[in-house]
Amino acid sequence: MGDRPTRSVADLPLASQTFLHANGNTLVSPSSGVPVPDRYDPENRWVERTNPDGSRVETVYAGDGMRVSKTVITATNTVTTYYLVDGINPTGYAQVLEDLISQDSSTPTLQAVCTCDHDLLSQD
Repeated sequence: MGDRPTRSVADLPLASQTFLHANGNTLVSPSSGVPVPDRYDPENRWVERTNPDGSRVETVYAGDGMRVSKTVITATNTVTTYYLVDGINPTGYAQVLEDLISQDSSTPTLQAVCTCDHDLLSQD
């Protein structure tokens, strides 16, 4: 590795630079280039970001490590996307089968249905 060329990113715009802490997790929002207080769980999975405008994004994981929901909280509303995930399928990778959306704690409504085999077969 000592013979690899190095390059300085000091002249790049802030938004194109990557800022990581020791575990490799981001410390700067890729969209705004502003340092944001990201939180990670003990398994080193990203669980929360508070944006400069005060909005927050939170993720929840099941015991098997699969993401089961993502919530976006703003001053005017809260939108939660729930994921029905198939962890055992022919691809060997977890696949999202359904997305359900809930706005401001309303009953979740079906947003998307995916049919998977070795590849995505359909999406409604």
